[in-house]
Amino acid sequence: MDKIKAWLDITPYKDYEISIASADASFRKYYRLDSRVKPGNHEKDVTLSSKSVTLSSTGGLTSVLLMDSSLEKDSLAPFIDVTSRLLTVGVNAPNILEQNLQDGFLIIEDFGNTHYLNVLDADNFKELYSKAIDTIIRMQDADTKNLPLTSTLIRYAKGGMITPRPFKFAGRYVVDQNAKYKPLQPKEYET
Repeated sequence: MDKIKAWLDITPYKDYEISIASADASFRKYYRLDSRVKPGNHEKDVTLSSKSVTLSSTGGLTSVLLMDSSLEKDSLAPFIDVTSRLLTVGVNAPNILEQNLQDGFLIIEDFGNTHYLNVLDADNFKELYSKAIDTIIRMQDADTKNLPLTSTLIRYAKGGMITPRPFKFAGRYVVDQNAKYKPLQPKEYET
């Protein structure tokens, strides 16, 4: 934590409060950096790494996430690369606000704690799932040149376990039109 605090001291986030945002079994740790802003001020313009960003706040609180990959520094370059590819095609990925690759730290946009499952209900499930599917489809437009296949994907592909199929959602079929397989016709999926 001393290295994190020393680095934060030279960033615009030196006065932010640190709390654990996520604890999982990975080598990465996530901390939420919170800063109180003056009441009534709901946006704060900050210049970060030669980029101007407006941080939104609610209830006088502005927050960002600090990603600590100090135990797995090699994972940062691929994270930054994939994030850039997703943002390029309009997928909502966290903007990288500050980076310290030498020590393995990033400060990224905070999307909050609300998950789809927490807000999903009978009234909004079609809209939320449609948006999720549209995002998955939009992800397919991302540049994949020079991206390594994971060993799991290679193993599944060799074993024939990956068989893309169209599926119906909210009255429409979702199919990758550029796939190198001939999908079954939609009528074959009718129930």
